[in-house]
Amino acid sequence: MTNFLLKNLKERLWSASSFWLSLSLIIWLFGVGGRDLYALPGLIGFILLFIEVRKKQSLSLSFSFIFKPSFTIFYYIIVSIVVLATTILSLYSFRWNIWDVGSYSSSIFNLSEGLNFNSYLQLPASHDHFTPSLALFVPLYWLYPSVHWLTVAKALSYLSVPVVVYWWLKDKTDKKSCLALSSVFGIWLLLFYKPAVNSRLFEFSPSSLALPFIILAFAMMEKRRWLFFAMSMIFLLGLKEHMGIVLIGFGLYKIFQRDYSTGALLSGLGFLISYTMIFQVMPYFREYQPFINTTNHLLIPRLLHFTIFKES
Repeated sequence: MTNFLLKNLKERLWSASSFWLSLSLIIWLFGVGGRDLYALPGLIGFILLFIEVRKKQSLSLSFSFIFKPSFTIFYYIIVSIVVLATTILSLYSFRWNIWDVGSYSSSIFNLSEGLNFNSYLQLPASHDHFTPSLALFVPLYWLYPSVHWLTVAKALSYLSVPVVVYWWLKDKTDKKSCLALSSVFGIWLLLFYKPAVNSRLFEFSPSSLALPFIILAFAMMEKRRWLFFAMSMIFLLGLKEHMGIVLIGFGLYKIFQRDYSTGALLSGLGFLISYTMIFQVMPYFREYQPFINTTNHLLIPRLLHFTIFKES
């Protein structure tokens, strides 16, 4: 079936994976397909790409023009401009729910004034989430207090993924193949990997900064450069209380690689850190009061259910 399709469609432009992937990128770039329509031609493109690679054992099949450095850099610059512009302008378009970005920005602004307090929630900042890594934004708030520091940082984190992937793969293959692999894998992460997609569409969450640092930490783990691995993980663990799951994932990877001692150590640390932050550190900062997010998530559906049935 594969040979039949390629034989009968090879003379047609729309039979090439590069056509469908390029179409997906164009639809995503201009936003004419809403939130998800761009994914349909992208899915077709990746299926055709898989067929082409299986047939020719090469990624440079219909991508010979795309993987030229000049074209790749030009397209990357265009995408970066669009993402940064829409990120800044979305704040003024009334299309964002600015609850989270306002809340985190309030905490950082107060921290820049020496206060551990969230003015939006009228609570200590560490009462809501454990996010000490956001203290890195304090010097920027000294220059000028603005939520744009957070939203632009989120956009830059999103855009840095293909570059980080290229750095990760550059010593694993030749330069041309590395550009092809990092382009395809980077595009997949940006357009189809749901956490990355959500980080671009959502106004701001500390964990939206995590993806490039997860890739960096994984590369450092592979290279056994444990000091840089530890530095990356400390930043990740300070983004939010649940980021210990990254260590657990790395540990499971090591276990599947039959490095049982390292895997058990990393997974054990991940469980221990997550448990400690969620059930010990955060309760201490909120004087062991109920976690406000958990309370709201439990109470709001019950109140809504009660109100509906009471009125009916």
